[in-house]
Amino acid sequence: MRKPPIRQRLVIHAGMHKTGSTSLQHALGMRDIPDVHYVRLGKDNHSTALIELYLQNPRQHFAIHRLGLTDSELQDRKKKLEQRLIRQLNNRPEETFVISGEWLSHAPKPALDALRDAMGPHFTQTDIFCYVRAPGSLLPSIMQQRIKTGGANFELHWPGYRSQMEQLDRAFGRENVHFRLYDAKAFRDGDIVSDFADWTGIPLRAQPQQTRRNTSLSAAALALIGCYRRQQPCGFGHRAKDTGIQ
Repeated sequence: MRKPPIRQRLVIHAGMHKTGSTSLQHALGMRDIPDVHYVRLGKDNHSTALIELYLQNPRQHFAIHRLGLTDSELQDRKKKLEQRLIRQLNNRPEETFVISGEWLSHAPKPALDALRDAMGPHFTQTDIFCYVRAPGSLLPSIMQQRIKTGGANFELHWPGYRSQMEQLDRAFGRENVHFRLYDAKAFRDGDIVSDFADWTGIPLRAQPQQTRRNTSLSAAALALIGCYRRQQPCGFGHRAKDTGIQ
């Protein structure tokens, strides 16, 4: 097998959660960007693929556990993901590759080290970009997401920003890790895609009247679904619309 060429830059978008990642990932996955390749791992959000590739025991993560796969099936999926990634490293002509997965903002240090060791040697520069949302707006948004995706445990914990940031710093080097406050009012045109383009230098343009993704529920809908979850809990992955509530 021939050795993949060394490229100029790897850009890793690491979330955090509830900072417009879904819209950004959709934009990256849908558009052809000059000399930039958004890595293809099955879904626009690379989080699940990164868990399978680099977490020491991926079955322990709920996103993998709920798939109900055998050890053999998990190994087969991992092998196919590795082969898919190697093909892109071997064959894509672009000088900049982009990976995006908000799981990386709280991934354990060994998983971050594994990602760095697997991808880093193929690029002369690796940059990590991570948006940080103020706790006052983050915690209600997490509560909404938990209810929407099937959670019945409504206990929230203060976000451990420092420990999460330090994990990224230690894995990739402080000089390569960049943080920015998530504040849509401060973004150009109020758009996360435009802000990410300005921040990273990736020539990614927002489309007019761009559709927002993973939007919030109304207060009434949230209260109704929350009451339902308390009475009839279900697992993560069973979305609100699956319960029959309209």
